[in-house]
Amino acid sequence: MTVAAEVPYRTQNWTLGKPMASGRNGVVVSQNREAAEAGAAILEAGGNAADAAVAACFALAAVEPWNSGLGGIGFAVVLKAGETKAKVVDFGPVAPRRADPASYPLTGAMKNDLFTWPEVVGDVNIHGPLSFVIPSSVAGYAKLKESFGTAMPVADLLAPAITLARRGLTQDWYTTLKIASSASVLRLYAESARIYLPGGLPPVPPYQGKPGFLALGHLASTLERLASAGLDDFYTGEIAGRLVADIKAMGGVVDAQDLAGCRAIVRDAPTIDWRGTHLVHTAGGLTAAPTLEAVVEGMDATRPGPEGPDAAWFASLSRVMREAYASRLEGLGAAKAATEPGDT
Repeated sequence: MTVAAEVPYRTQNWTLGKPMASGRNGVVVSQNREAAEAGAAILEAGGNAADAAVAACFALAAVEPWNSGLGGIGFAVVLKAGETKAKVVDFGPVAPRRADPASYPLTGAMKNDLFTWPEVVGDVNIHGPLSFVIPSSVAGYAKLKESFGTAMPVADLLAPAITLARRGLTQDWYTTLKIASSASVLRLYAESARIYLPGGLPPVPPYQGKPGFLALGHLASTLERLASAGLDDFYTGEIAGRLVADIKAMGGVVDAQDLAGCRAIVRDAPTIDWRGTHLVHTAGGLTAAPTLEAVVEGMDATRPGPEGPDAAWFASLSRVMREAYASRLEGLGAAKAATEPGDT
């Protein structure tokens, strides 16, 4: 009897493309079309780029919840017309005051995930009540509008997101893919299971006809509250009170003082000098920007030959990237003072 050799997995190579879009009065770019349309509608109504960005970001909470939401963090890089130096609206990640490193014991293994950092027992740093920092997205959107937007009312910027949240999340193939890939975690918590796993399973589009929509819990009513009460309500008002109560009930440590003290700041954007030809503005902070800067600096003396990169160039790139990522995962985001949490 002959035993056949194991058949290896065959990878697939897909070629994807998108048509180019252009316009005379501005453009809004997003991975999701409906979020981009929300921003474009604000431009058409007389808002500027900052207003449009805020509208698109709020809309993303309803159409791309796996990447964006009111509980997130972020950065915005702003370059005003006629200026050469960009600004950053920094609403990056800051740990709650009562976060305790002892709550995150290590297994001794490395996590084989998006980031290869040390694995924590129970993955409590990835999901659950101890996994999130102070939610600063709403503060960041507010600062972006305050510093760079027009006098357009906040309620107008929230209107597209409210409409999308009321409708619900489109149950198309991509929604199925994203929810199914996280189903093992979503099922652990009653509310996420109720919203994203109806009947205990990921939603799937019909074989024929148009896809349906997935109800998004309290998102629409939360956005409506922000539109009527103002964005500060997320940190010091009714919404803040509900957040604190829910987090406490789950065993989390983000409290009312953390929310009330949440601030977004405006600072100068760091730049990377690309071989003396032009400057690349970045967000800096706890992003990939410092890692990119380290790689660019590390490769400055190593230039590809006239026929393109050779083996030695790629070997240098590999070494520089390993060093840059080691620095990122080991030390980037360390608090400046032990008594005051910084980027974490």
